[in-house]
This record gives sequence, C-alpha cells and structure tokens, in this order.
Amino acid sequence: MDRAVTREPIWQKCKFCHNATFEQLHQFERHLYDVHSRRKDGQYFCEYGDTRICCKKSNESDYKIHVVYNHAFQSVNCVKPYRKTSDNKRPTDEWNFYSASQSLATVLNDPRRPRTKDFFTKIWGDKFTDTSPIPPPQHLPVIRPQYFQTYLKRIPKRHKKLVEPQPKKDKQDYPSEILQQFPNLRLTKSTDRVSYDLSEVPSIFLEPHFDLSKRETLFTVFPNIFLTSDTHANDVTANIRISDKSILEKKLSHYLDTVEVKIAQQVSSKSEAFFHTMTSHDTLMEQIHLSIQLAQNLRCRIRQVNEKFVSKPLTILKTKTTILNHTNIIEKLKLMATVYHTQTTIQVLLSAADYVAALDLIYTTKDLLSKELSGVHCFRHLTSELNEIIKMIDALMAGEFERCSSADLNRPLVGTDIEVLEKDKLFSILMGMLRRKNWAFLEAYSKECETAISAAIKKSVIDTVANSDVDHQISQSSNLESYLYCLTTNEWLNMLEDCSYTLSLLLRRIKAGYNIMHHALNVSAKKFNSHNENTIDLEEPSFDYNLSEEDYIKVRAKLTNLLNSITECAVVKYAQLVNKSSSANTESEQVSGITEQLNGDDESRNYCLSDQKQLLRLSECIKNLSECYVEVCPNQDVGFKILQAAMQSEANNFIKKFHTEKINKLQLLLDSENWRQKVVPSEFQHLVEYIQTTGQFSMPKPLSPKTSTKPAQILIVNDESFAVVGTVLLLIQMVTEYCTKADEINLAAQSLLRYVCDILREYNSRSYYLVLQAKAISNKTGLKKITCTNLVLSLRALQLLLWIVPYIQTHFSSFLEESQVNTILNRVKNDITKHIKDIQDKLHDIVKQIIMQQMSNWEAKPPIPSKSFQNICKHICKLHEAIASILPKIQIQYLYRRIHITFKEILHECINKMDNTNNDGPLRGIVSSELMFYIKSLESIDALPKEEMALQSMNDIWNENFSTNNGH
Repeated sequence: MDRAVTREPIWQKCKFCHNATFEQLHQFERHLYDVHSRRKDGQYFCEYGDTRICCKKSNESDYKIHVVYNHAFQSVNCVKPYRKTSDNKRPTDEWNFYSASQSLATVLNDPRRPRTKDFFTKIWGDKFTDTSPIPPPQHLPVIRPQYFQTYLKRIPKRHKKLVEPQPKKDKQDYPSEILQQFPNLRLTKSTDRVSYDLSEVPSIFLEPHFDLSKRETLFTVFPNIFLTSDTHANDVTANIRISDKSILEKKLSHYLDTVEVKIAQQVSSKSEAFFHTMTSHDTLMEQIHLSIQLAQNLRCRIRQVNEKFVSKPLTILKTKTTILNHTNIIEKLKLMATVYHTQTTIQVLLSAADYVAALDLIYTTKDLLSKELSGVHCFRHLTSELNEIIKMIDALMAGEFERCSSADLNRPLVGTDIEVLEKDKLFSILMGMLRRKNWAFLEAYSKECETAISAAIKKSVIDTVANSDVDHQISQSSNLESYLYCLTTNEWLNMLEDCSYTLSLLLRRIKAGYNIMHHALNVSAKKFNSHNENTIDLEEPSFDYNLSEEDYIKVRAKLTNLLNSITECAVVKYAQLVNKSSSANTESEQVSGITEQLNGDDESRNYCLSDQKQLLRLSECIKNLSECYVEVCPNQDVGFKILQAAMQSEANNFIKKFHTEKINKLQLLLDSENWRQKVVPSEFQHLVEYIQTTGQFSMPKPLSPKTSTKPAQILIVNDESFAVVGTVLLLIQMVTEYCTKADEINLAAQSLLRYVCDILREYNSRSYYLVLQAKAISNKTGLKKITCTNLVLSLRALQLLLWIVPYIQTHFSSFLEESQVNTILNRVKNDITKHIKDIQDKLHDIVKQIIMQQMSNWEAKPPIPSKSFQNICKHICKLHEAIASILPKIQIQYLYRRIHITFKEILHECINKMDNTNNDGPLRGIVSSELMFYIKSLESIDALPKEEMALQSMNDIWNENFSTNNGH
C-alpha cells in the first residue's frame, strides 16, 4: 500500500459565519477579504484562524495565495494500493532529475514558507512539503452529459432523412457504436442483406477483357502447361499432363457451376421486376402512338389559327410601328429646326433684356444636344457657341447691373422718393445672375453704395462751404478735410443736419434695392414667406430652376452682411464728420477701433460747441440718423452704438469745457478766500431748502426784488445752523449746475459724475492746503495767521459738503448704476471725512500744547488759583468764544470732552512727579482748590454737562492706574 496526500475543497461554507455559503471560490476569497481580514500600514492581517489570528502578509497577492492554500482546501491522507506489474513487483522506472516533485533549493530559499519545528528532521521525498492542487477553473462552467440529451434525441431523425435517399448499393454496415446510438439505421429487409460471394472464382475470369489468345492470360489460366518443340518442323506444341488435365477440368467446371448458381440466384431475385416490365411494354407503345396522333392534330389547328387570326394582325401592328417611327422622325426634324434657330431667338430675348428666358433657352438647348440630339453631326459646334454666348451674357448682366445701381444711387437726394429706378430691369438682371450662380452683384452693389455715400457726404460739405457767408480761401485741389476745418461751428452744424438728411434718404434707397435683391433670391429658391413680398410688385419669371438650399442660405447671409456693412460704413463716415477725426474719403475703420476713437478725447480739435443749444442741435441730427439706421437694420445695433459714442464724445467735450471753467473759477475763489464768516444770500437758502425738500437740483427761479429778503448770517439745513465761507456757497451752486446738466444731457451723466467728484475733491485738497497747512496767509487774503475760527469755518464747510453728497448720489443713480455711483462718491466722502478729523485733531492739539506749556511750570503751592490754571482757563474760554457761534453744541461738547480728558491726563502726570504719599495732606487740598477754579471756569461757558464737571469726577487723577479713553 502507498500513502498519498490529497486536498479536498472546504470553501463552500465559512466556518465562522453560519449563513455564508458560496458557489465559487472567488466568492469565498472576497468574503475572507471583507470580513475576516484587516489592513493597517500596508499590511494584511488574516483573522480566519481558530483564535481569530492567523498570519500577516506584506501585500495583497501574498494574502490571496495564503487564502487559497491554507483556507480553501483541506489536506487528507489516503492509502492507495500498489499497482502490480506482471511479475508482481512495483514499477521500477528509472528516476531522473525531472521526476522530482519538489526542489530542495527552492523550498529552503522560499521566504514565504513557514519554518516548522520538524523541518530539518523530515525525510526528503514527495511528502517533504504539501503540494497545492490546481483548483478547477473559476470562470468556466461545468459541462455535464445530460446537457447533450436533447441534441442526441433530435439528431437521429435528421440523420435518417439524410441516409434514406441514397441508393441501396451504397448501403453498408455501420459500426456497432453508431448502431447502438442510432438503432433506426438497422436494415429490415432480408433481401437487401443478400451478398454474392465470388471469392472462389479467380478474378481473371471476371475481367471485362478476358482473352485466352493472349499468352499471359493463357499461362495464368493453365499454369501446368508445358511446351514441346519439333526440331525438324520448327513447330512448338503445348501439352498438358493427363493427371493435371483432369484436375484442371474439374476446377473449371466448379467455377462454371458457381457462376451459374449465382446468376440463377440473381435472376430469381429480379424475375418479378423483369416480367412486370415486359407486361407494361405493349401498353406503353399504345400510349406513345396515341400521343403522336394528338400532336399532329394540334399542329394542324395551330396552323389554321396562324393563317386566320395572327398573320393579318401582325401586319397591322408592323404598319402602326412604321407610322410611329415616321412621326418620331418628323418631331425630331422639327426639334432640329427649332434648335437651328436658337441663336436668333436668344438675340431677340437679349434685346428685350429678358436674361432669364435667354439663359433658360440656352440651358434647354444644351440639354437637348446632350440627350435627344446627341450625335447629330450638323450640331457638333453648337454647344461651344452656346458657352460663348453664356460668357457674353454674364458680362452684359454685370455691366447692366452696375449701370442700373449707379443710376439709382447717384440721382439727386431730394424729396422723399426712395423707389428703385428701373426695378423690373434690375429684377430681371438679378434673376439671371442668380440663375448663373454669379454672386458678383453683391460686391458690385457694395462698391456703388460706398461711392454714393462718400459722394453724398462730400456734396453736403461743399454745398455748406459754398453757401457760407465767410470767404474761405480753399483751392479746388483741397481735400475734404481742408473743407471741414474751415467751417465755423454753426456752419458745421448746418452741414451735419444736411448730411444726416441725405444719408437717411440714401440708406432708405439702399434698403429698397436690398428688398428687390432679397425678393429675387426668394423667387429663385421658391420661398415666399418673407414679410417684404407683399410690398414688391414684380413679374416673376416662369422657369423650373430652383436655387439649392445651401446656395440660398449662403447668398442670404452675404446679402444681410452687405446691408449691415453699407449702413455701418455710412454711420462711421458720419461719426468721422462729427468728430472731425479724418476726411470723408478715408477708408472706414473697424467698428471697435472707431468706437475707441470716438470715445477718446481729441486734443487737436480747433472748435468746440459754445452753448447747450448747439449740442441739442447735434443731438437731434444724430437722433434722426439713428432712427433711420434702426429702420434699415432693425436687428443690428453696432451703428447705433457708433452714433451714440460720437454724440457722447461731443457731449463729453462740451462738459469738459464747462468743467474746466468751473475748476478755474473755484481755484480763483479759494486763492482769494479769507476764511471768515460770510452772510448767506436768500437765493442760496432757497436752493438748499429746495434740494432738501424735493431731492432735485433744478435751480429755482430767482426771487423778484419785491419778494427778496435780506441776507442771513447763517445757513439753515435740517434745523441746523451752518456758518459758512463764501466759497462753499458758490461750490454748492456749481454742484447744482453739474446735476442740472446731467438732467439735460443724459449721455454725459458719467462724465458729469466724475467731474462733480473732481470739483469736490479739488475743494477738499485745496482747503486742506490753505487752512491746515497755513498757505492762505498772504497779503491777497489779508490773513496773518490761521485762527481757530478759520479752522472751524473750514470744518463746517466740509460738513455742509457731506450733507449734499447723498443727494448727489440719489440724483445720479437715476442715470447710472447705483453701485458705480456709490463707489465713486464713497471715495470723496472718505477724503472729506478724513479732512474733518484732521481739523478736529488740530483744534485739540492747539489746546493740548497750551495746557502742557502751562502745566510744565505749575507747582502745588499758594497762591490759589495759580498762574498756570488761570492761563489754561483763559485760553479755554477764548476758544469757546471763537467757536460757540459756528459749531453746534454737540460738536463743542465733543471737542471740550477731549480737552477735559487731556487736561486730567496731564494733571495726573504732574501729581505723580510730586511727593503725594499723604493724599490727605496739603497737596490734595491745593489740587482740589485748583480744580474747583477749573470747574467753575468750564461751568461759566457751559461747555460740558454738569455731571461731567463735578469735583467727584476728578478723583480718578489720584489713582496710580489712572487711564482715560481719549478716543474720538
């Protein structure tokens, strides 16, 4: 017996999860990977052991090998008997290197295999290590024999049908294996199983060319024959021994009897068929004779039918065919005669300007020549002649189109006539060019339109110069730009009005021509859904040619681009006239470049609109041309934007001049301002009240002398008094004028907003320079120094500007985006607010310097009050006298609260420098007496609330950790 190790699969069920069963091995592997393993730091820990701890693997492939080898199969020891040989001994095949099942070096050097305790005590052999069986394929299904039962039941019937039609002589015995699977193949008739065994008869007797006269055949049949020769007679004789002869006769007789018996058996087996055939022979002969007689009778009758009913009708049909052929020949001759006169007909049609009919006749003739008259020798040159005529018609149509379009566009631009001249002829030419797929008329019409636009503009300029009352020294060789720069402002506006009218009329004529071209395109493509079809009364040609959809779309797009480019060219040239940036003969630039040019500031202009009425006249001209542009090109807005940009450029230049005048005026006012309080005229008070009440900046009408009131000393705003300087009143008036301009010129609203910010920023920075930096001290202003009164007057002026900024913001938000307006004005508000804070800090610093100077010499000793406290109180009272009539009470309290806190800080520092260990001593009494004097001085001017001036509020100066919040 021999002991072997086998491995049985145990992966069908998990030994820990009772409900987990698996049909395939990979399902078991996935279950162990998901449930019975964990991964940490790239290591794989198997937990499918008895104690839920198995091993650790360094990667996923090693872990899968471990699962298949250790957990999917189970090793089982079994005993197998020895296979005995014939001599009852074990096989003794020679063993070699390739017979080994394990390689010792591989096993010892495999780092993945565990080292068991008995590793070095094992006996080397096929059981040294367990061999892992190759598991069955996981992705191949198991094929069982019952899968083929349906096929095996179905195929014998088909096989039987295939075998039955074969002749019986091809039937043969089938192997026993096939007969067992296909029992229906067994033969049922015994007669078909008869075999004729002629093996006893030599094959030479059965050959078809058996002949004993041949020497080879003779000696084969009679092998015992011998030859004898007679020497005298030279004769050879064949002799057979008597004993051999009798034996040969018996053998041949046996062969003959065998063949006769076989023949008799064959005849007896086929005798029934033979006699049946002989019996049927006579019947068959009678049937053949009867068939011959019937055939003869049928032929006779067919001959009679042919003579009576077939021959004459066939003659009639033949005659009819001959007549039809003659008719076709006559029609062909007529067609040839018509083609022969084709050239004459074409000339007649061209003289009547019927290009469509001429082209249709030419194409029809060419089609006849290529089909019905193909091969006619007399017309062999006619096709080339027709091609030359087509080229001539192309040139003729191009010339006629240019002449018609030029005559239509260059006629005098007077009245309101916008109809196209000779529109029927133009329509015929267009139909002919579309029939020829010649799109050159688009480019030709574009050039004619550009020429007409330039000529119309130049004529308007020249007419304006000719009608001018001023003698312009211009030579005839001067270009258009020279004419433009010699015009005055009024002449320039007259020229723009005339040019706007002529261009509007010309654009409407161009649109009429465009409508005819569009109508011709629709007729060529058999499309009649355009909105302009009902307004054009033209005779449509009758021909079957239709323009393809692809060509229709392409030509329609080109036609639309043509109209857009022409109108854009007219608008650009007019915009160039408005801005005087280039001559009218210059090629128009691209839209984006022109727009940038129009938006820019032209510093080289030698004119500017003098008043707002002239600007309104220009706006009306541009408005009329813009309406015409929208009417001609309702789906385009490029030209409208160009005209708006031109108008905005002029408006910006006008506003820029206005702004420059206001800035210069403001600078002169600030340079001469003495920063003293001025009286407020009644019209300024009414203006402020109007802005406050309505939120609008429309300047009210000035009061009549009877109703005018005396000037006031202060300006009342929201029940708050403002003592102001004269410059800020004029500045408010300027801001009102800016806002009024925005109502009248909406296009310049953005520039006006920017200029309002500039003028407010100019006042803010200039007043800072003059007051805070003391640059206003001069003989011109009469100021010898900047006092606190000057500072608070500047402060109140800035606060008045802060009051008006929200109204400006609301006003411009109706023209521009609110976020844009807020962004621009917030910067100005921040600058003014910072300036106000600087002035407040300056007032505080002045008093602080006085307090520090006086307290530096103060000593806590009699007399009381000391000289230092007297001076401090004196300056505080003087400051109150200077600002009491200018600043509101709340701002005065804010300023004095800061001064009071600063005073306490300085006093605390002075006390800390003295020996104040005994707070109840003389020092405290002296300081308290000084503070009483200080408090009474503040109470006399009523600068702070009483609760803030109480003596108890001064006790914190004795604290070592005294601190105050001197914030703003």
